[in-house]
Amino acid sequence: MLRRFGHLRSAFTLLEMMAVMAIIALVMGWGMLNIQSSKPGYELEAAGDDLARIMRDMRDLAMLTGRAIRLEFSVASTDEASADGGELKFYWNEPAPGQTLEEFYEETEPFQTTFLNSNVRIGGVVWLTDEDTESRVVVFSRTGVTTPVRFYLFHVHARDTWCTVRMNPLTGQSKVIRGREAAEEYEFVTLRRQNTKS
Repeated sequence: MLRRFGHLRSAFTLLEMMAVMAIIALVMGWGMLNIQSSKPGYELEAAGDDLARIMRDMRDLAMLTGRAIRLEFSVASTDEASADGGELKFYWNEPAPGQTLEEFYEETEPFQTTFLNSNVRIGGVVWLTDEDTESRVVVFSRTGVTTPVRFYLFHVHARDTWCTVRMNPLTGQSKVIRGREAAEEYEFVTLRRQNTKS
């Protein structure tokens, strides 16, 4: 009788097999998630989405408050691993109702400072001015019109990995594109018109 029971226990039950398969699936899923989140492209796209969302939020805030907002940022060099190019500072660009100009100009601190992902930097912009200053400015007007600008982001650990963030200056719709998207012809036409007016 004991020998008979010993022969019956020589295989795994269906329940045991399913439990082992479920554990293997969980471990593989967790491993794939870790691999995907560590990719530079994933971090870069996530930072691009964050930048686009922040810009939309600031445009909405300018329209809601009736005050223009100024974004100041710096552009990092891909040759050096500097901390520049990841900090975004937001300032009010005009006085609040009832605020004097003297009070307004005494405000030197940004009302909000935001940082991109620690591995992502702003490596370039398509700008509508010929100025080549270290600090760059984007203005969100109270009417919803935004300075036309195109951001190029790069990953500090994969400097050949880029993404482009652009925002429609009239509608506020933003788009994140893998790689360095070339500037549109209308941007250069606008640049030429602005330069001839001044």
